[in-house]
Amino acid sequence: MPDEAPAGSTANAELFVYPGDRHLFVDSSLDAYDPEASALLMKRVRAFLASL
Repeated sequence: MPDEAPAGSTANAELFVYPGDRHLFVDSSLDAYDPEASALLMKRVRAFLASL
């Protein structure tokens, strides 16, 4: 049986876990805002989009 990723997934997927327990850490209008984590997320999003 070949080593293939299940349908709908990719072998190149990456999981990034950010500190804290809040989902909306990028929204600067909320108490959960984390500027360092937001900057890192945006850097990763831009790198992903540039790779397309």
